[in-house]
Amino acid sequence: MKKTTDSPYHSEDSESVFAIDTEEVLRKFEVDRELGLNEETVKLRREQFGNNKLRKHKSRSIWSVLVSQFKSIIIGLLAAAAAVAFILVNGLRDGLYW
Repeated sequence: MKKTTDSPYHSEDSESVFAIDTEEVLRKFEVDRELGLNEETVKLRREQFGNNKLRKHKSRSIWSVLVSQFKSIIIGLLAAAAAVAFILVNGLRDGLYW
């Protein structure tokens, strides 16, 4: 089931507003190039679509990002292979295996 909205950004019968000509976008949004939107139109659109704000996301600490990297089995295997290679190279250099 498709989510529908009245926003011109999401009209299903037209291409993305980011891929069309500037004049077409201005016409589609009913905006005057020189004057912009009048106060009444701004109020109506804010009531209809809400304020133009980005959602805030919970930030993650550097440590939680680092720890989450090791949840992947591929990363674990690569870390184990690196550890084994490090041990073997240092052992060969120090003459422990001859």
